[in-house]
Amino acid sequence: MKRTVALTGAGGFIGAHLRRRIQRQADVELRVVGREDWSDRTRLASKLAGAEVVFHLAGANRAPDEEIERTNVELAERLVEALDSIGTTSGPSSVKCQPSC
Repeated sequence: MKRTVALTGAGGFIGAHLRRRIQRQADVELRVVGREDWSDRTRLASKLAGAEVVFHLAGANRAPDEEIERTNVELAERLVEALDSIGTTSGPSSVKCQPSC
């Protein structure tokens, strides 16, 4: 049975490398959360529904400090709201990934 993984920020430097790595794993179904998914809370929730793991790498990094902070906090809040709306019981956490994962 395939594990489902959701990935935000797949177009960024780290996200693109992680996306390629995940796509090489036969036992993983990858759901990429694109920019268009963030504007529609229902669509965002549907992308995350059923995912065992969510890698959240989306965010701003080239703008005035205030805009970067506002954007990144807003994205994180939307992600948590979407996860809450689908009944996800565990909260955000960090994951240490070994070369074999």
